[in-house]
Amino acid sequence: MLVVDDIDTMRILVRNNLRAMGFEQIMLAANGHEAVELLKKWSCDLVLTDWNMPLMDGLELLQHIRESERHRNVPVILITAEGDRAQVRNAITAGVSEFLIKPFTFA
Repeated sequence: MLVVDDIDTMRILVRNNLRAMGFEQIMLAANGHEAVELLKKWSCDLVLTDWNMPLMDGLELLQHIRESERHRNVPVILITAEGDRAQVRNAITAGVSEFLIKPFTFA
């Protein structure tokens, strides 16, 4: 799995909760650019990414993943507090797999 968030605490929180669910191989990236570099070297089965980040946001990362031969079918979950319908529609059009709305619990 790949967890992408510009806030260190959120990355670690998500990683720790995924580990508690039994997932062990979890990569971390602080923004979309770092995620793209990791995806050049590694494969993953799921990407959990924050939407609003500097340098490359989650929507741009999603678009990059969907354009990639290697990763286009990887599920991408956008973590967001975004509620704007036009933005949500853009993410759906880009091929988002699911949304995780902040605040959330891992239950």
